[in-house]
Amino acid sequence: MFDAGNSPVNRFLGTEVKLTEVGHVIVHCPVQDSFIQETGVVQGGILSAVADQSAGLCALSVLKSGEMTAGVEFKVNFLSPARFPGLLIADAKMKKRGGKIAVVETDLTSDSQIVLTGIFTFLIWTPNNK
Repeated sequence: MFDAGNSPVNRFLGTEVKLTEVGHVIVHCPVQDSFIQETGVVQGGILSAVADQSAGLCALSVLKSGEMTAGVEFKVNFLSPARFPGLLIADAKMKKRGGKIAVVETDLTSDSQIVLTGIFTFLIWTPNNK
């Protein structure tokens, strides 16, 4: 598989990978006080980053040997606020893995409420080994 736990972005956000299966990843992220914006809730960019991180790990989980992936698009909907203190739980599941494109659906919850839902699209390719 791949090492999902020690990337710089994981360290920056404080995320911890709790589950890594082919096509399914769960990531936990304790809400830090530095995540809070002016109205007292977690800033949307932080929520998006946690969801994107879990979706990217999910995309990595379905790659064949020698393949690479990169995100090309995502769309999120913010459904409820997340607050400090709290725990963000990102649940990323592969919707479709094609030859060159993979689509991942991620739900982000906090305090048993869905705070974000998103669709993340990834390009898949095999590098030219010249």
